[in-house]
Amino acid sequence: MTIYDIARKAGVAGSTVSRVLNGQPGISEETRKRVLAIAESEGFELSENARSLKMRSSMLIGILVSDIRNQHYTEGAYVMVEEFQKKGYCSIIMNAGFDDQSKVNAVRMLSARRVDGAVFIGSSFSSDCIAKAVAAYMPRTPIVMENGTLSLDNVYTVAAADKAGLRSAVEYLASTGCRSFCYVNANDTPSNRLKREGVEEAISAFGLECEYVETDDSYEGGRRATEAILKEKKRDAIIYSMDILASGGVRAALDLDLSIPEDISIFGVDNSIYSQVSRPAISSVDTSLSAMSAECAKILESALSGGAPEKRRELPFSLVIRETTR
Repeated sequence: MTIYDIARKAGVAGSTVSRVLNGQPGISEETRKRVLAIAESEGFELSENARSLKMRSSMLIGILVSDIRNQHYTEGAYVMVEEFQKKGYCSIIMNAGFDDQSKVNAVRMLSARRVDGAVFIGSSFSSDCIAKAVAAYMPRTPIVMENGTLSLDNVYTVAAADKAGLRSAVEYLASTGCRSFCYVNANDTPSNRLKREGVEEAISAFGLECEYVETDDSYEGGRRATEAILKEKKRDAIIYSMDILASGGVRAALDLDLSIPEDISIFGVDNSIYSQVSRPAISSVDTSLSAMSAECAKILESALSGGAPEKRRELPFSLVIRETTR
């Protein structure tokens, strides 16, 4: 069954059927009802591809993540997909990787699929190469950066209060008597640089001691780094840039027969499932992931509908105090 079959039965032109099925004006109510009744009786549905061509819209949203295995990213993507589906959009989630060329290729692929809009999750997309790729391949496509920034007219930002959150974590630990700190980071990203700045500001303000250590973004990375730190020197507290690192840190401290938080306090970031299922449960900086993802979807929907959403919004943080701190 095609629109031309419906047109013959309804005694109208094929273009009239197309206008009825696409909800366009200029059709009498009698003709509209007759065409819709025939279409319904025949079980006809206008294909999304055909609708897209006529509306000049693909009804597709692209979502880029650096590493789809990262639970923090996939939770955010899930929230967005749910929100976009409510508006009739289908989402394409792509693993863009961490190297520049891989991310540029991902932007090019989204452009080739004519997505109506896109969300880039994570500050690793805040780079000159991505800015150039967006300017070249998606200059008029609305894009929202979750915790990232690109200085382009068609790009919007929803950011976490990374710097303030980490500064507050140090302040809390200092208030419980901690004086000797270590900060463990994974991945050199704009977001993690802000986290470190927050730690450094509080350490300086309170006249505290802190060592800064780099590791890979995994449970084992956190465990190995913590084991090396604690074997070298006693620390009052260790702060980790991600909860998954902190969960490895908890394991290392317990394996060294340390009592948490009596011998050492541990603090993570993200308030993810890793902080909740760890034993003892890990205190963490909650960066409002679900709210941030929902806000990204809201801003993109506004831009797609011709609205004028704010270019940048920073969401508040909170400290979730659990069993790894006093």
